[in-house]
Amino acid sequence: MIVKDTLDYVIRAKTGWADEEKRMVGWYVGYLEKNNKTYYFTNCIQTKNLDHPDFAKDRIDITYAILNELKLIGK
Repeated sequence: MIVKDTLDYVIRAKTGWADEEKRMVGWYVGYLEKNNKTYYFTNCIQTKNLDHPDFAKDRIDITYAILNELKLIGK
């Protein structure tokens, strides 16, 4: 699924979620295509705070922060 399409790169990704008894687990997996190269990524975060308000958003934000730090995407 295309989640971001720019003139410089395309990101295809999917989220995942598991709500276990004492923790939440969230995934963000996919790949980035840039300059005819493909970069795969997987991010899995967990929390015991079952009321964490930004948990769903955090897994994506963390991934983009890492891709930005690697200079694969711009802010």
